[in-house]
Amino acid sequence: MVSPDVRLPLQGVPATATAVAGAGHNRPPMAFYALNLFDLAENDDYRAYSRRSLDAVTRHGGRVVALGRHADHPAEVGGETPRQALVLVEWASREAFDGFLGDPDLSDLHPLRENGTLRYIWWTFERIEDLRPLLNRGR
Repeated sequence: MVSPDVRLPLQGVPATATAVAGAGHNRPPMAFYALNLFDLAENDDYRAYSRRSLDAVTRHGGRVVALGRHADHPAEVGGETPRQALVLVEWASREAFDGFLGDPDLSDLHPLRENGTLRYIWWTFERIEDLRPLLNRGR
């Protein structure tokens, strides 16, 4: 029987980010997501960034879970102008993401991303098991 304080992983989502560890039910840090939306600049900086970034992301506990190219669709809503590219990275934790950003060995890598893109949007999200925390806020 599963303890009532244990949440099962979402259907189709790897359990690594939500598994309960050890007899004391110590939860590992929750996954942290970085959603990147951007246009490419008219230079080769992002190409140089992409050659090195996957290894750097992996070393810091991240993995690219989605890459996308904008596709016009009539269902689009919102006030933002679409961007050419989407990159969604899942990090083991907020600390893993912060480690990637603050790693002095990557100080020459981040400017390649910054200079190789235009109209960059970088939003971060904490993993939740379901929408109840958002739906029940203020209640």
